[in-house]
Amino acid sequence: MAQSARRHRIDQPVLAGGQSRIGHGVGPSLTQGADPGRFFAAGMEAFGAAVQAAGGRSEFDFTVASTRFRLQFAGEALRARVIPALQHLEVAQPGPADFTIMVWDTASTGIPMPPPAWGPYSYGARGEILGFNTDLFRTEFQLDPGCLSMAHLAAGMGMFWIRDSEAWPWWMDAAPLRTLVAWRLSSEHVQFVHGAGVGIDGHGILLAGRGGSGKSTTALRCLLEGFDFVGDDYVVATDGNTFSMHSVYGSAKLGEAALSGFVPGLRPFAKSPPPGDPAGKDVLMVRDFAAERLASGLAIEAVLVLRVAEGVETRLARTSAGEALVALAPTTIFQLAGAGPATLRFMSRLVQTIPSFELPLGRDGAATRIIRELLEGL
Repeated sequence: MAQSARRHRIDQPVLAGGQSRIGHGVGPSLTQGADPGRFFAAGMEAFGAAVQAAGGRSEFDFTVASTRFRLQFAGEALRARVIPALQHLEVAQPGPADFTIMVWDTASTGIPMPPPAWGPYSYGARGEILGFNTDLFRTEFQLDPGCLSMAHLAAGMGMFWIRDSEAWPWWMDAAPLRTLVAWRLSSEHVQFVHGAGVGIDGHGILLAGRGGSGKSTTALRCLLEGFDFVGDDYVVATDGNTFSMHSVYGSAKLGEAALSGFVPGLRPFAKSPPPGDPAGKDVLMVRDFAAERLASGLAIEAVLVLRVAEGVETRLARTSAGEALVALAPTTIFQLAGAGPATLRFMSRLVQTIPSFELPLGRDGAATRIIRELLEGL
């Protein structure tokens, strides 16, 4: 298997004549003999070969919403890219893992994944591999960086492979292994949510809104004024006796204008993207400047829909559950491979249960004061 793995690699789907193309139909190679279990087993063998080639493996455990994840790295090439955003959730005590993720790249180990077991028309809009997403398995392939995420949910195992650690996308520094973590956690009562979370004394506000609505800037300004910080871009929401949100990543992303204009004191902690990177946002690790404010979880007391509104006074107003759902659901479902009806049902319950408000963000700097008053009033 190791020899076979050395000869092949997953690459962009190539049609006759050498043209690359992403298809959305189901081709013959998909409908006849698709076997996610066999492919996952081959991937595990390739990881074993990568561990041997790299001279060993290292492990890192962290906990999200009471679920313990274990990362196993073949060599060290990816460790420095994955761990910083998760380090605030590290678990040092020995114990069994609920979900183990094998992580490696080909460039440093010489061991790629086996050849793809699906056809060129099997690639879904969010990277899902049609026919390889079932009750037991989840599979996503991102064409641009050339990386595969696959989970065997019943076995509590996952794998992340990328051709070259140097091709690691910049945004992944802030949210590494996002798809695999979301797959393991997602259920009728636990969901990955695209939103930011801040709070005080165990009580929190879930900040919602599309990209560019001011979530990151507002969350960081709250952090600098003494709020606890759960997340900047993603949180895990749980539906128990009450709704709660839990930290996944201790990171934040800001564009240059927001960083310089609203939180200039954080400039020394920001890492700028490579020249020409399409994401174009600086990445900050909160533990570098406010480790004591990183909270693992908070009760959700309200959903706050943000939007940038030039030339207006920042003023709080009630809004409907429908408006809150529109601010949360589309971006969450669009960004997460495999998200669908269960995600929508969960967020519908959330906004129907928790009061929702709207906050147009002017330039008067009143947002943090208003959010504090909202928390106190609730």
